[in-house]
Amino acid sequence: MPSAAIADFDYDEDNRRLVVTFRGRERRSYAYLDVPPDTYEELCMASSKGTYVNKWIKPFYDCEEL
Repeated sequence: MPSAAIADFDYDEDNRRLVVTFRGRERRSYAYLDVPPDTYEELCMASSKGTYVNKWIKPFYDCEEL
């Protein structure tokens, strides 16, 4: 999963919770809530994970910093 913006991501299908860890001086992790499984699958297949998160995750799902 090479990405310039994202260090790692993980999905909990039972709770529909997507955790994304962003690269940077201080790695920050955010949990995006109520993310459907098909959105996670699209993220996995996206050629640019960072672009996908910015366009299709951040604007539509509530999140909390971990």
